[in-house]
Amino acid sequence: MEHKHTPGPWGWSHREIPSGNYSTQVYDANEKEIATIAWYPVRQNNITTTSREANARLIAAAPDLLQSCRGMLHALETDCRDTDKWAALMGEAVAVIAKATGA
Repeated sequence: MEHKHTPGPWGWSHREIPSGNYSTQVYDANEKEIATIAWYPVRQNNITTTSREANARLIAAAPDLLQSCRGMLHALETDCRDTDKWAALMGEAVAVIAKATGA
């Protein structure tokens, strides 16, 4: 049985929490928290802000990455000769990779 994940799109941000510290969170389209990457005063466990942001981007891109992979797999299974379809899928994949990497 396949478990359903929270539908995308997902986003991420740094948010101040009541204690005066900060957290990096991933949230859904309704701004409901999906994951907290880290709670930190400024730096915690040698995980830099850059690493937290990279982790958050990758997690936030997960639904789009999954959809892109499924689209390519479906195209391979059905008709891999449709060059327009492949061009569109490749463009989508490039955009999703850029979202995941911050490029």
